Amino acid sequence: MSDDQNDEPYEVGYGKPPKATRFQKGQSGNPAGRPKSRGAVSIDLEEFLDTPVEVTRNGASQTVSPTKVTMTKQLEKAVNGDLSSMDHLLAQFIKYNAIDFGTVARSGVAVVPKSMPFAMGRILFGLYGPPPWTNRQINHGRTEYLAYRTEEQRLDDERIGYEDLND
Repeated sequence: MSDDQNDEPYEVGYGKPPKATRFQKGQSGNPAGRPKSRGAVSIDLEEFLDTPVEVTRNGASQTVSPTKVTMTKQLEKAVNGDLSSMDHLLAQFIKYNAIDFGTVARSGVAVVPKSMPFAMGRILFGLYGPPPWTNRQINHGRTEYLAYRTEEQRLDDERIGYEDLND
């Protein structure tokens, strides 16, 4: 026989709830279910990034945009050699069309022969593009380089003994 059909006195206590307050068959003990998580707080990012902040610079207080503060800090880090900051700045410049890649005539890496000064190779690259260069082009580049080299460059050239500077 179950307790519901039994009319005998029932002692209420720890682990023995009153019969009237027990869970009913077929009814959940948590009808509302688990509360749903709220997730991330939604904000208007553009408005947040445009809200001016107060900063102190050289002892004076100024109000500037957070984007300017961030970009200034990234620039300082990039100047000090932080590659991730350089990458971030370059991405921002590209995103906002601050760099016009159409105006860059040539870019890349050119290997200058060890037998000539780098400055002479730069002149040749500017005149004739990347190596290899013909003997006529090297002679013309040598003439240009010798006409404009500084005394410091001359001393370095003598110390190193570049072959392409000899006639």
